[in-house]
Amino acid sequence: MGDKPTRKRKCLLLYLAGCLTVSFLVGGCAAPYRHPPVDRDPKIIAARHLATGESRLMQGDYEAARKEAETVLALYSDSMEDQALYLLGMVLIHPENPGQDTQQALDCFQRIVNLYPNSELAADASTWIAVIAQLEANNRLVENLEKATSVLEQKLKAEKRKRISLEERLQQMKAIDLTTE
Repeated sequence: MGDKPTRKRKCLLLYLAGCLTVSFLVGGCAAPYRHPPVDRDPKIIAARHLATGESRLMQGDYEAARKEAETVLALYSDSMEDQALYLLGMVLIHPENPGQDTQQALDCFQRIVNLYPNSELAADASTWIAVIAQLEANNRLVENLEKATSVLEQKLKAEKRKRISLEERLQQMKAIDLTTE
């Protein structure tokens, strides 16, 4: 108790404190240089936009997803255009999208098939083209059936009026027969 630290012990503690101070200073000054520089590769930037667009599509933010795809098409058309067209087509064909436009979606998918036949998305785009064609055919069939239904309903109303008129005439004839007997 009450022992005073020896001179060697004082030097050791001073040496450790100096080393720690220097390491903290060097580490603090070097910290900004540890971060990689901002990437300026167009493919990476386009990939980020596409990833953001896909996540927006999954969240139901169709307008933001559309803007991300259109940004890639406008600014980075040399890279990943097929993926941007596919994302835009998916946004436009989505059934819950209030701005759904099947014709524009069809155009996007046809551009992929025509411009990028070797793309991994070409087969999916072809499938969507077939689905949209079937959807359009079904819509035309429904319209034709609605027109036919409308014509038949009008004929039915005319026949009902004719039947009512004939029933009234029959009642009049019965009344005449009863009075003549």
